[in-house]
Order: sequence, then C-alpha cells, then structure tokens
Amino acid sequence: MSDVPFGAFLSGGIDSSLVVAYMAELMEQSVKTFTIGFNEADFSETAYAQQVADLNKTEHHMEFVEADSIGLLPLLARHYGQPFADSSAIPTYYLSRMASRHVKMALSGDGGDEKFAGYNSYEYIETELKKAGKMRRGDGARDWFRALADVFYRNLHRRLDHSRLVDEAYELHCVTARHFAPIERRQLLLPQYHGAICDHDARRRSLLDVDGAPIVTRLQHLDLMAYLPYDILTKVDIAAMANSLEVRVPLLDHEVVELAATIPSEYKLKPLADGSYDKKHLLKRLAKKRYPAALIDRPKMGFGVPIGAWMAGKLRPQVEERLLSSAVLPRFFDMPAIEALWKRHLAQQDSTPKIWNLLFLEEWMRQHGAAL
Repeated sequence: MSDVPFGAFLSGGIDSSLVVAYMAELMEQSVKTFTIGFNEADFSETAYAQQVADLNKTEHHMEFVEADSIGLLPLLARHYGQPFADSSAIPTYYLSRMASRHVKMALSGDGGDEKFAGYNSYEYIETELKKAGKMRRGDGARDWFRALADVFYRNLHRRLDHSRLVDEAYELHCVTARHFAPIERRQLLLPQYHGAICDHDARRRSLLDVDGAPIVTRLQHLDLMAYLPYDILTKVDIAAMANSLEVRVPLLDHEVVELAATIPSEYKLKPLADGSYDKKHLLKRLAKKRYPAALIDRPKMGFGVPIGAWMAGKLRPQVEERLLSSAVLPRFFDMPAIEALWKRHLAQQDSTPKIWNLLFLEEWMRQHGAAL
C-alpha cells in the first residue's frame, strides 16, 4: 500500500527477482522495474533482469552506465559527506536517478544475502576452515578416523564460542571485507600516522560471539550488524535521497528477519557432495517455483562496476592526475607508495577497490581541506 507511485530495483539476482514476483502477484497494475547495466558483459546482469521483467510483465526501464565515474566523484563526496569507498555507489546513484523520473518510492532486495547466506565470503570461509581442519587431522588417517574427526569438528564448529576456529573465521572474513591489510596501510601512510592503524578490531570481532551458533550464522550476524547498515543501507539511502527517492527493503521487515534467524544454517548455506556449498539454498528453492532453474543456478555477480578497466583505460589521465599529482594526498600519504600501487594495477594486478578508495578520499579531502 502506498500513496505515491512506486516500483522496484531489479538486478536480475534472486532477491530482487523474488520481490518483483510477489509485487506482480499482489498488484493490480504492472510493476515498474528499473535496471542499470554496463557494456562490459562480465559486470552486466541486464539479460537476466529483462527475463524477469518479461516473465512478470513489468513496465521495465533500463539504462547503461558509461565510463564517466570520475566526473561523478565531487557529487558523491558532497552527498555522502565522508570517504565512502564502495564503488557500487556509482550504479546505485544512476539507478536511483532513473527510478526517480518515474516513481517516488522503490523496493529493493537488500538484506537477502545477510539473512539467507548469499555472499561468496561464507563459502570461502567455510571451505578454508574445512581445509585447515583436515590439515590438522592429517590426510593420512584411516577413513573411520577421518569420519570420527569430521563429527568432532562439526560439533566444535557449532558449540565453541571463543575457540581458535572462530578467530580463524574472523581473520578470513577480514581478508574478504577490507581493502587494505594493516601492512599495506603502513606502506601507504606517512610514519607519523602509523599509530592510528588498528591491527585488530575487538568490537567487530565480538560480533561473532553468538552463543552456540555455527560459523555461518556468526558471519551473518557480523554482516547484519556491520556491513549491512554501514555500507549497503548507507549507500542506497544516500544515493536514493540525493535523487528524492525513497527505498524500502521488504526482506528486512522484522518478521522476515526473525523468521530467517530460526532457520538452520544448512538450509541457507547447504553443503554439497562435491565439497562446495549451495548459497541461499532456501531462497533458490522458492525462486525456482517462479523462474527457470537456469535463471537461478548461476554464479553470484553482485552489484559491481567495471571501474578497474575504466581507470586503466579511458579514465587513466584523470586518475593519474588525481592520484599522482594530488595537492592533498601528500598530507597523509607516501606518494611513491601510491604510485607503486597504481603501476601494479596497470600491470594487471587488480587493485580496483584500493584505487577507488584513494580517489574518493582525495576528492573528500579537496572538499574539506580546511578541516584537515
């Protein structure tokens, strides 16, 4: 129910596709759906989004983003008001701008990955922990002993609150979540600022302390309490409100969140016979009742942007001017270290998140120079 025209963001992924399916079922008029795409096929889900739109007979709107992200930096820095290093703010801004031309409010599929274990990091961490457990047990053990050890490992996995296992899970999660490791920060920052570098965030680590919970549940809790509010929802809210658009998140309705919390983790991140995992298992089963399996059973893409190729290509002169000739970055950073990072990126050592992090910070510092 709404007093204003509304629609839905449609990426073509499971979460937004399910939201659109239920909207189409409940609404009398056609759902208005909105998709942002890229000419680079590896980053574009527009074909999947179009398929979902066709199946639900939506009024579908689609735009393609070109390599002009540097030009958007001043506007993004003004609206976010802080160094916000998630480059998916670019397509989110364009998506919100497009939607605002047609509706005043849109629904999104945010929250599905946190509540139903859709992130690739969960599979990566579980796989790495399993490898480490096998190494500790020894591959030369007899089959019956390995089976017994697996049972013990699973029980340990579920019951210990402050074990080495949880600490290992936290370190692996940090690898997937951060742009710069502590050693990289020390290389980039001037020596007088090394004291500000934190090797271990005790408050963030404490978010894994969920009594009696398996590792994936702990990881979901960490993302629900940190990544979701401080990155995902912040990104969408600011990009949307910058375009006078309101975004609502049905998958984060408290009843959905509470229900998801009662579902056993193996129905979210389901172990498979080949040692891999089926991410978001229950949501996939639900989605397959409405969509072809080929649309659902495909690798997760996320809401990425091909900014790494753009920066090394069309945007290279602008990036080099901002990074290598900046008037503000030398205030805190070792400029030869930044130049070395840029050269590694050009040499096909992908450093896209790091470069975008520095670019956004550089623009923010320009706008707030008097406060530094």
